[in-house]
Amino acid sequence: LKALEELKRAGTISAYGLGVNEVPICLDLMRRAPLDCILLASRYSLLDRSAEAELLPLCRAQQTSLVIGGVFNSGILATGPVQGAHFDYQPASHD
Repeated sequence: LKALEELKRAGTISAYGLGVNEVPICLDLMRRAPLDCILLASRYSLLDRSAEAELLPLCRAQQTSLVIGGVFNSGILATGPVQGAHFDYQPASHD
């Protein structure tokens, strides 16, 4: 992170961030360095709102852009409970 911050200060890069699918990793890194953006996969949808309590307020406070990837949660929210539907990268259960 220090090297990325130095590159940004020098004007070599204009921004840096991370792309992950776990909220705790985002929180840990945001507490160590100011991230410009985060791509968060499958942790903010109608089925999983785990990013809402801590990550969204921290992004707002630090002015970190947040891109939500996987809003359809591996497809189940787009297709519904059809044959072959997936949830959280696994075959969806009938529940």
